[in-house]
Amino acid sequence: MNSDEDRPADTEPPAPLEQPPLRPLALVGGPVEAVRAEPSRPHLPIRPLWLCRRCGHPWPCGAAKVALLEEYRESPVSLFLYLASCLHDAIEDLRQLHPSDTGSTADVFDRFLGWPARHTLDYRVATRTSPDEEEPHEKR
Repeated sequence: MNSDEDRPADTEPPAPLEQPPLRPLALVGGPVEAVRAEPSRPHLPIRPLWLCRRCGHPWPCGAAKVALLEEYRESPVSLFLYLASCLHDAIEDLRQLHPSDTGSTADVFDRFLGWPARHTLDYRVATRTSPDEEEPHEKR
């Protein structure tokens, strides 16, 4: 039995469910993959590409950074340890994908471990502009 036959003649069929738009992920040297942006999907990495599963940006993307800072707010050392393990895995994964193009070491380090130091008060590194300046005092 068809559902149209069960519906009274004066009613309209239900509107189709809205699906989030598909956004292509352009992969260098590879196929284009479509990813559906779902509000409930967290910003997690697609391995071995290390792109965000939700937005397609290099992981950790901006939203993932905010979520990680919030999640590890009480334990910044744990955040650094987690990101260091991700950095280790990413280096190996990306090296296997593109052995001839390892990229900039500074960029990869900053992508995984540089940004939390800029956003975590306890781990900000003070720099001196000249050797004559006094060492910065530790904040407690």
